[in-house]
Amino acid sequence: MGEDSPAMIRRKTLIAMQLLVSMEEDVDSPCVNERLIPKCLAVIRRSIADPNFGIQDLCDRFSVSRATLTRQFRKETHMSPGRFILNEKMAKAVALLSGTDLSIESIARQCGFHDRATFTRFIHRGKGMNPSEFRKQCGQGTLR
Repeated sequence: MGEDSPAMIRRKTLIAMQLLVSMEEDVDSPCVNERLIPKCLAVIRRSIADPNFGIQDLCDRFSVSRATLTRQFRKETHMSPGRFILNEKMAKAVALLSGTDLSIESIARQCGFHDRATFTRFIHRGKGMNPSEFRKQCGQGTLR
């Protein structure tokens, strides 16, 4: 019979694996998801300087779909993973700009930006001034 052929066995195995993967992604088990987001937060914080790091890296590392990760992330943090990554970059940038004498280029690299121009736009959008102006105001104690 054709049911026991190697091709049929492979097909059935593939279908079973696809079902298991889709079931795993839809599970809202607290024991699984309570660990997922804290692990993601730790990975984000460790990877913030990598300009190529992104949400897909988290999905790949923890074997979850982007939709599952985003849903769980919003449930735990009330923001998307992308927004959290940007907030972490901004927090690190603010800390380094206000608390160190590192060059803007060095801070940009440590915050995961390829170049100073992109970093400058990022800071300007978030703080309403360029990194040098922000640093100067921090030194004068005039930030709001």
